[in-house]
Amino acid sequence: SNDIITDDKTYIEVTYNTPQTFTFYNNESLALENVRYLVFCIENGNLWYGDNKDAITGFAYYNNTEHPYIMDEDLYTSIIER
Repeated sequence: SNDIITDDKTYIEVTYNTPQTFTFYNNESLALENVRYLVFCIENGNLWYGDNKDAITGFAYYNNTEHPYIMDEDLYTSIIER
């Protein structure tokens, strides 16, 4: 993940003890399966995932022109203030 995380963006990095599956309200056909590690960029909605930080196997991004990605300002503020 060293090449994913940059100093000019804010990320949420999560490691799970057991594999997780994620589905999305706005894209029911997309399912992220067997995820143990993920990195989410709150500024642009990009999501990287895989088995661990050294084995990232997937990338998803928000690309809905009808409803563009909007950063959650409250979440951003609470992360920055930590």
